[in-house]
Amino acid sequence: TMINYIICFLTILCMNQIIIASLFQGIYNQLIQKRRIFCNQNRYIASGSRTQFIDFRNLQAGFGVNIGYNLLNTTQRLGDETDDDSLNGFYAEVTYDFNFLEKNWGSLGLQPAIRYTFGGETESDEVLGVTTRASLAEHYLDVPVNVKYAYDAIPSKLEVYGFAGPVFSFGLASSLSASVNDEVVKTNNYKDTDYGRFDIKFGLGAGVTVVEKLNVKLGYNIGMLNRYTGEQVSKDLKYKTHTGVFYLGVGFNF
Repeated sequence: TMINYIICFLTILCMNQIIIASLFQGIYNQLIQKRRIFCNQNRYIASGSRTQFIDFRNLQAGFGVNIGYNLLNTTQRLGDETDDDSLNGFYAEVTYDFNFLEKNWGSLGLQPAIRYTFGGETESDEVLGVTTRASLAEHYLDVPVNVKYAYDAIPSKLEVYGFAGPVFSFGLASSLSASVNDEVVKTNNYKDTDYGRFDIKFGLGAGVTVVEKLNVKLGYNIGMLNRYTGEQVSKDLKYKTHTGVFYLGVGFNF
């Protein structure tokens, strides 16, 4: 009868739906399995004949603050002639440490930071009752991105570390003030002279961390770019200005 045909048709349709659903379920399970294998392959490293899985939850990461003394060095060259100048100042920075590899020989990680750097000097003289004074001040915003290696010399008590990496330096302000008695003339070095605002430095340094919280470090950032932006005298006689920064500071890790 017509009712029996309808029942048979619905039964076949339901069986087809069950078969299709089973096929999709099998494909889905295979994709999930492949994804798990892929993820596991990206979560281990090979060490000799052993395979060690990295537990990302146990990797150390945290913020820190650091302040200290710095000495800004400026070297100007024209042919064989060289002129050096230094500015005393201070710096303050916020760091973020992220260790992506930990072994019995130490740990390896990244340490990006945001640093404010200041350097300045003032000189005065008096001749025949005339007082002259000159002041130079420079302000920078630096972004170091260091690769850091650390070793626990005394576990949980004393850690020694070294670091190196690029430092992206942006000049916030550079001013020169000159006065004769009460008359003052100010110069914006970035606008009024051929002094470039941006620099890329290569930094390296070392330090120690005590009881995982207090740290002392020193380092030097070598200026890689020519800060002179004006026209050169000739192809063989070029004017170059490079800056570097030595610093020594103390900090606290949160």
